[in-house]
Amino acid sequence: MERYELPKGWEWMALSQVAPIDTQAIWPKEETDTHYQYIALENIESGTGNLINFKPTKGVLIRSNKFKFDRRHVLLGKLRPYLNKIFVPDFEGICATDILPLRPDRGIISREFFAVCLMSPNFVEYSKAKMEGTKMPRLRTPDIENYKIPIPPLPEQRRIVKRIEELTRRVEESRKLRAANLEDISRLLLSAMETCFQGDDDWIEKPLNELCVMKTGKTPPTSHPEYFNGDVPFVCPADVGERLLISDAQRRLSIKAIEDRKATVFEKGTVLLVCIGSTIGKVGLSARRLCTNQQITGLVFNDGVLPEYAAWFLTQQRETVRNAAAGGGVPIINQNGVGQLSMRFPEDKAEQRRIVVYLNSLQAKAEELKQLQTETEAELAAFTPALLAKAFRGEL
Repeated sequence: MERYELPKGWEWMALSQVAPIDTQAIWPKEETDTHYQYIALENIESGTGNLINFKPTKGVLIRSNKFKFDRRHVLLGKLRPYLNKIFVPDFEGICATDILPLRPDRGIISREFFAVCLMSPNFVEYSKAKMEGTKMPRLRTPDIENYKIPIPPLPEQRRIVKRIEELTRRVEESRKLRAANLEDISRLLLSAMETCFQGDDDWIEKPLNELCVMKTGKTPPTSHPEYFNGDVPFVCPADVGERLLISDAQRRLSIKAIEDRKATVFEKGTVLLVCIGSTIGKVGLSARRLCTNQQITGLVFNDGVLPEYAAWFLTQQRETVRNAAAGGGVPIINQNGVGQLSMRFPEDKAEQRRIVVYLNSLQAKAEELKQLQTETEAELAAFTPALLAKAFRGEL
């Protein structure tokens, strides 16, 4: 563990000196009901100390050794998948023995400051380095007890905790605000599509089989590796739906797969519709020449309908596509079923274009907000460890 010079009045102390493991808290194995609530490692959220998926219950049946805890303890998960799982309880309960009840000495360290210590980057990195075991690595008790904690005076502990809570709350508020904005723009996009495609009385309505030519993709034989890992995007359902335009895919095919007619080619401007599986009804629009697997049908529209307009219209009709799919274990809609779906559109292609431009602008705004939200999540993930690192150097 990194050691550094502490501010005046601070002191390095072993964890066992300030918050020993409460060995008296063991609850012996016995099949009897208790009035205590039970917490598992899965109920503690990493990095926050919040309870998740937790339903308060009583009358738990004890079938193995458990730890008993109360408001004097701080709970620490000691298995590798559950590092940074710290909980400060405000009720009495029991927990599995993979969660240790540590009992801070309130004359030396507050529970809140101790919990923050255990969430610090130093303790997480120390824990990773000390883990032992292969199938389920865990912290050994001596290593936990020997961990050195920088201890400031109690008033300074309270100030640090308050400051951390304040700064973390501000970042969390920013994250929630951006998430709310993203939900708002997503709802606006759905509402805008519904409004745009209601149309006027003079709009044309025809079945898709009168407006486009359809063909279904296929997968080359996997026994021929020369058909794969080339330069041609091979679009599967997982590649469809994030954004309307599709120019790349997770997998790629070779030109040879096309030359040997082992793949179906779709040119730029083809509407791609997922027609089988749990993601049935997802829509994309090819932005370049590409291929798809057999779960996707390509629709090439005639000159009366802009492909961008058709793609947006079908995006709004996803529930209709789902309802038209055949039942059974795996939902599926064949080309005949797709062809019977109706499309409404203005005859004036300039009006189709205006609708496309408007919806594209809303989607661009939604993608911008998604990017901001992603950046906020990354900022929060980086902010908290940096904040804790400063706190334990006396720089906060």
